[in-house]
Amino acid sequence: MATLREIKRRLTGVKNTQKITKAMKIVAATKLKRWEKDAIGSRPYFEHIENMVKDLIVTVGSVEHPYLDVRKGKKLLIVVVTSDR
Repeated sequence: MATLREIKRRLTGVKNTQKITKAMKIVAATKLKRWEKDAIGSRPYFEHIENMVKDLIVTVGSVEHPYLDVRKGKKLLIVVVTSDR
């Protein structure tokens, strides 16, 4: 059976681990809020790009390209457009 000193030491260790875990959660929540703000801030840019592509398709008419084909299947392709950063 554990002695009183060992139990106190173990309780102290558990409390310290809880403090560290809480701090990590706070940091993660802060980072998530910042990323959400950045994503919402970039929404007008992507809407403008989407409108440009729609206008281009309307202007050109029918566009036949393998990347624009609608296919049956469960896989989804996401094209990421980003800067050099």
